[in-house]
Amino acid sequence: MRKLLILPIIVLIVFSSCKKDNQGVPLGTLKATIDGIPVVFNMWDTAIIGVYNLTLPPSPPSVTYSLNIHGYTSDTLKNIDFGVNGYLSITAGTYIDSLLNLYNLSSSIFYNQGLTTSGYVTYVSTGNTTSYSIINITSIDSASVQGTFNGLVTLSTPGTSLILSHTITNGQFNLPLIHW
Repeated sequence: MRKLLILPIIVLIVFSSCKKDNQGVPLGTLKATIDGIPVVFNMWDTAIIGVYNLTLPPSPPSVTYSLNIHGYTSDTLKNIDFGVNGYLSITAGTYIDSLLNLYNLSSSIFYNQGLTTSGYVTYVSTGNTTSYSIINITSIDSASVQGTFNGLVTLSTPGTSLILSHTITNGQFNLPLIHW
């Protein structure tokens, strides 16, 4: 009889001590590791989604879709701006920047750091062999967007920095959507 009472107690202890490892990323999160250093963008974090009608050529569809995500560090000395743009509706999936993919969806990352006398020093992914961006949207609905991002951004403000590129890894976002 004692064994029958002990067994449920042991089972209860085992299952109550287990916890789920992946609790998800909390809403309002925008963070990444830049050159091996964790950076949290916790000011003015926004995700804006929009559909725009184009009245100018090119010939493919005249509607373009855009998802732009940006945020600043608490000292406002660094900011990140990345997104997905193109002629297809934005859904969950992986988006890679490409100069050859002009009429479909492609991604880009802009990273600004250090306010100088002439403004921020800007780094950008260009979709060529020297820099890239990968944005993975794991979920998107009318209220929020969640996913991961990484890339290599290169200096686009010549003569303002000795650092020519930054590696962005472990990027995570979960932000409320603003419809534009």
